[in-house]
Amino acid sequence: KEGVVVAADPDAKRLEKLKEQFAESIQSQKMKVVEASDETLLHRLSDHHGQFDAIVANFVLHWIKDLHGLFSCFQKLLKPGGYVFIQGPEYLADLLSDATNAMQNDIGKRTILDNFHMVDGIRQTRDAAEAAGLQEMDTKTPHK
Repeated sequence: KEGVVVAADPDAKRLEKLKEQFAESIQSQKMKVVEASDETLLHRLSDHHGQFDAIVANFVLHWIKDLHGLFSCFQKLLKPGGYVFIQGPEYLADLLSDATNAMQNDIGKRTILDNFHMVDGIRQTRDAAEAAGLQEMDTKTPHK
């Protein structure tokens, strides 16, 4: 069975690189690229409600302000029995803490770190997903 991959990102520059890399797949309509943030994703994909077999969130949860809202969006986009796969670095909180401490001397300069919204581990992520109507099946933490 053939399907379509939908790639969504709020960064237009990243999407342009993606379009270059996967031009053939996009031209053959095996891939769709959508510029959308977590706040606009559901609206931008409104014609795809209930059509996704799987959603992959790869290293993105630390950018999301409203996990419940994002997971509610996922729940609306998924087919019954669909899956959400989430991957993120276990070490991200420590890395950001170290980076923040190192930059304390640069008071007044906004950094990319200002946009991070740290998730308090797997439990908070699981709670937000379940509150949005997603059912947890399996949670795995990579070994250090």
